Amino acid sequence: MTTRTVIDVSALPKFAFGHKGLIWWGTAGFMVIEGSMFVMALIVYFYLRLKVDQWPPSLPNPNIGFATANLLLVLASCVPNALAKKAAERFDLRKVQIWLVVLTIVGLVALVLRRNRLGVGALAVVTDADPPVGLVRCRHRRLGWMR
Repeated sequence: MTTRTVIDVSALPKFAFGHKGLIWWGTAGFMVIEGSMFVMALIVYFYLRLKVDQWPPSLPNPNIGFATANLLLVLASCVPNALAKKAAERFDLRKVQIWLVVLTIVGLVALVLRRNRLGVGALAVVTDADPPVGLVRCRHRRLGWMR
């Protein structure tokens, strides 16, 4: 017969802010993963720079209107995000709900801007070459960059 160890956790808090909360650690892990992706992108950049004869590839300059609008929108979303955090720390449920709705709308607008920038099915990757060159030959169909 096996025995079970039982611990009384009734004295522990039901929630926590900052590094004591599980969501904080999840976010920290996400930031580490995203940071490693930027490092990998930098490595790929230097690898491709060594493999491609003409650098930078001669492509027309992209239209950055939608991308700039998306960047400004995401930067502006820091304000309602901070206000939602402050309301949560004050336990003001109504304001948290309001700011989360605002942030959801901002996220949907950012998705629409992203879709308008790229278009539906806009990217195509040529796969008849080795993977690094295939990545370099990824072009935008709407702009006619396919070879």
